[in-house]
Amino acid sequence: MDRARARPGGRERRPEGRLFCIRRIWLARATLVLGLALAPPLAAVAAAGEACPADRIDAWAEVRSVLDGDTLVLKDGRKVRMLGINSPEIRYDQRPTEPFATVARSALEELTGAGQRVGLRFDVERQDTYGRTLAHVFLPDGTNVQREMLARGLAASIVVPPNAWGWECYRDAEREVREAGRGMWSDERFRPTPPAQLPTNADGFWFVTGRVQRVGEGRNAWWLNLGGGLSVRIDKRDMEYFPGLRPRSLAGQRIESRGWLNSSPRDRWVNARHPAALRVLD
Repeated sequence: MDRARARPGGRERRPEGRLFCIRRIWLARATLVLGLALAPPLAAVAAAGEACPADRIDAWAEVRSVLDGDTLVLKDGRKVRMLGINSPEIRYDQRPTEPFATVARSALEELTGAGQRVGLRFDVERQDTYGRTLAHVFLPDGTNVQREMLARGLAASIVVPPNAWGWECYRDAEREVREAGRGMWSDERFRPTPPAQLPTNADGFWFVTGRVQRVGEGRNAWWLNLGGGLSVRIDKRDMEYFPGLRPRSLAGQRIESRGWLNSSPRDRWVNARHPAALRVLD
């Protein structure tokens, strides 16, 4: 809005005349049209009634390709690792590709194929240790792509602190389809595995379950021993995300955890870095 300029002495000179009014109306309408032309994607996201909606969009970009069920390549060459989910792994070595991995990639290509414009909502960290951009991904109509992959049963919800935006909404989206046994949840590979049934050559992302036989405290972490050489590890630096948790109180309880399997010559363990990765079953 134009402001009237003040004359010396404090009196204002106010614009007058029909021509001036017409000009103001034309400019206002032109500004409105231009604004609507530029703003629809962000406005659509903000007003979307979709589950897990964006509270903001930090950047818009164009997709060049899809690598797997949770990784995009943008037109400018950046790789985007989608936060909050983990899809079955496509292997590029001698190991077999996990069940539903190619289905998940095809679904993500359908949602965000080449040329698709996407909105990126960043979290606390914008890059991972591999140099990939970390973001929650949205379509121009407001669709949360992570939530859509979860709802199709083609991804599991995960939290890698400190990036925890939307984790409860993602958890709920997974729970519904998981309980129905749809998508990846129909395959035994993604069912909670007791230590005795874990393959000796297992690696990657696993869901494990068992009764806590012993709780150990090390210098840097708590260890929930499930027997069979398998433990759930809680780093003491992550204890801030577990308010009120007393690890020793878990002794004797049956738990379920999820995460990437780590191995040493003597032990195997899964890191539970957030309450989303640890569930007490009884």
